[in-house]
Amino acid sequence: MLVADRTAAVLGALPSAALRLITARQPGSWPVGESFPGLFANPRDEAPGGWNLRQSFYMATLLLVLSVTLLGAYLVWRDVRRELRMGEMRAQFVSSVSHELKTPLTAIRMFAETLRMRRWNDEQTQQEYLDTIVNESQRLARLVDNVLDFSRIERGKKIYNLKPVSLAEVVRAAARAVQYPLGQQGFRLNAEVEDGLPMVRADADALEQAILNLLTNAMKYSSDAREIGLRLCRVDGRARIEVSDRGIGIPPEEHKRIFEKFYRAPTRENQLIPGTGLGLTLVEHVAKAHGGTVMVESQAGQGSTFSIELPLGDGK
Repeated sequence: MLVADRTAAVLGALPSAALRLITARQPGSWPVGESFPGLFANPRDEAPGGWNLRQSFYMATLLLVLSVTLLGAYLVWRDVRRELRMGEMRAQFVSSVSHELKTPLTAIRMFAETLRMRRWNDEQTQQEYLDTIVNESQRLARLVDNVLDFSRIERGKKIYNLKPVSLAEVVRAAARAVQYPLGQQGFRLNAEVEDGLPMVRADADALEQAILNLLTNAMKYSSDAREIGLRLCRVDGRARIEVSDRGIGIPPEEHKRIFEKFYRAPTRENQLIPGTGLGLTLVEHVAKAHGGTVMVESQAGQGSTFSIELPLGDGK
């Protein structure tokens, strides 16, 4: 809502306060007449210190002008402050996206040039280089997909293709997609998938992307820990997908804000970890679009567990 709209909305309530001052009946006054219901005249107009209709009107007008001025100044200050904050967050977002795009692009170019110059010792080394190029390309594609999805959400154009899917297959596909980068960084993924869950109506690609966002975050914020958990189970008639790590954790006061767009918890550790501040925003949007929720359990220094809960149905 614009500042002018907010001001107009508040001003609608001010005249009643001013009118009460104008129409306040003083001792010894009488009604002005039928044409001015509620207004009273004071016979002591000439008395020193007398409170009459004219003085009441001037006082109420002054109060109204001061209220409008102060209110308008506050609303403008608040909007400017919010815009400055959003501008700063957008600038950080652009910087983070540029950095995250550059990292896989650099790796792709380096290994591609190495292959072109035939600088490898054996076929196994060549295969490792090719695997790196493929996985870095997939990483780059996921980042671009995140940005595009966010843009569609902002414009209200994001569409989910809902059809019967197996959550077990979606979770296993996400696990396979991160297997190579997990191995490259020395992580161990403990996956527990409960089979036999009913089919659900869902967008398999969107759900897989949401799980990959959680797994990628777990890798980023694991610090020296190298163990990540991925679990699919049934809880109270709902399907739950959990991703847990033993990393730096999140202070409780930040649990709600981490799902805001562009927001990243202002901790010292976070300053050293690249990120766009979009991953969890997209996870929450995907969960809600499927009639579900996303939750976090975490303490600073004790790791984090993110859970996506989805309603189970017949999948038809």
